[in-house]
Amino acid sequence: MASHPNRVAFTEGVAILLNSWPILRTAVESGWGGPESEEKQKWFIDTLVDYIGQRGQRIEPEEVEHIMLQILTDEFNVADIEDSSVYHLAAYMVKLYKECVTGNHQCIQRLKEEAQKKSQGTLQLAETHTDSESDSTEFEDTSAEESTSESDDNMDST
Repeated sequence: MASHPNRVAFTEGVAILLNSWPILRTAVESGWGGPESEEKQKWFIDTLVDYIGQRGQRIEPEEVEHIMLQILTDEFNVADIEDSSVYHLAAYMVKLYKECVTGNHQCIQRLKEEAQKKSQGTLQLAETHTDSESDSTEFEDTSAEESTSESDDNMDST
């Protein structure tokens, strides 16, 4: 069964955010998660999308921040993040979720446009660089459909 367009859009947004986050990008590029760092990055995205979708409208940024910090510590050996980027990303993901479940994908579109601009800028500076952003949207919903509120039905049903 195909994923609902709202879920697809939300997954794309989370992937763009995490794939462009310097802390995670450095952890993956440096292999801090071991030889499976790239797979762990994809799993990280899927885990956040699933968790936020299960919590639905009840989700709070602090919950997402806690999970992100736990995954960074357990899977990538990243601890003691001294900036507030984790909280800001978590809050933005909650905002994206709440917009996506209503069918509003404008924030996702803006994220895509910003990522494309950054990617094109990078491509112009380093002509041999390949655009890894396109791979970030190929995540499938492998979990059983779960809806915990009416708004979750907008995310997981067809």
